[in-house]
Amino acid sequence: VSKESRALVLALAMAELLSRSGERIAWPGLTDPFTARNGAERIAAQLTHAGELPAKPDLSAIRRFCDIVIVSDFLDPVEDTIAWLDVLARHGVRAHLIEVADPAEERFPYAGRTEF
Repeated sequence: VSKESRALVLALAMAELLSRSGERIAWPGLTDPFTARNGAERIAAQLTHAGELPAKPDLSAIRRFCDIVIVSDFLDPVEDTIAWLDVLARHGVRAHLIEVADPAEERFPYAGRTEF
């Protein structure tokens, strides 16, 4: 199972839990915020009909005091990630980060010089 698939399952599970508790949810760049008991199902349907989504969606429409859950492997350069998150922080948005990692990335089985 790919990291992308695992991230999608985590994001949709979070959407399901939040929508069932009455929270407004959205997928930036795909849907506007909405409240519905079947929120995860609606987002999943939108994702199946969407074309290629950008790796980093436009988050400029997220308003102050909103919360955003970001599911990623965070393998981009640290400076890029910090710059991206800094924009959210300056707008008063709280970000909750979930890192999805492959077991091989957590326990890299090689040390020193390795020839592949």
